[in-house]
Amino acid sequence: MKYLLKDERIKKKENEILAQMFLLILVMIGILLILKLIFLEITIKYYVFDIGALLISIGYLILRSLISGVPLLKTDDEYLKQLQSKYRAHCFYICIHIYLAAVVVSVFLLDMVNFWSFYYSAICILPSYVYGKVAIKNGLFTFGGKKREARSLRNLKINALIGGLCFVGYNIIMEIYRGTILDKHTLIGIAIVFLIYSGVSYFKIKHDIYMSEEYAEEQISGMVYNDENEV
Repeated sequence: MKYLLKDERIKKKENEILAQMFLLILVMIGILLILKLIFLEITIKYYVFDIGALLISIGYLILRSLISGVPLLKTDDEYLKQLQSKYRAHCFYICIHIYLAAVVVSVFLLDMVNFWSFYYSAICILPSYVYGKVAIKNGLFTFGGKKREARSLRNLKINALIGGLCFVGYNIIMEIYRGTILDKHTLIGIAIVFLIYSGVSYFKIKHDIYMSEEYAEEQISGMVYNDENEV
């Protein structure tokens, strides 16, 4: 009973938060476009990712609304509100992936580490960070039961190691690109950074999940208690 409540609660609340984060992304894109119009010339190469993110995400939202018959803006129906949140959550992921591509292209392919590439990163990082904090408070990060906890922790370790390798790999490529010689001391330093990055990532995420599970249990216990009182 509790895990069914948890699954339904997580899906609904996650979409609600991501829908709000999509609105935050739209505001950040709007600010970015204003800054570009002020400081850059009007050339398509400077606006391709921003226009692409707006057209694809909003176009997707309009298309889903037309197909499903869900109102694009306000509605009083609770079920339709959930569908609106679900579609806007999809738009959030669309924008995040487009701006991740923008970061890769500007930093790695064009070697443009400047204000614009940092702003692209901010569009990915800030809404994701806010979502993470709100999700923890709402108990959305869970292992899904004691039986899954060991497997989840094992996967978390693997992901932390992969993240560490990606972080270190990026720095190695940048050092080689700058002409740095990778001697023994440099490699030892890279190994230390890898261990610190992976370790901190693993224990931080693990702590956040345990905190989130505590919040989840409090909320679910309250829901079950209210249901019993109504009966």
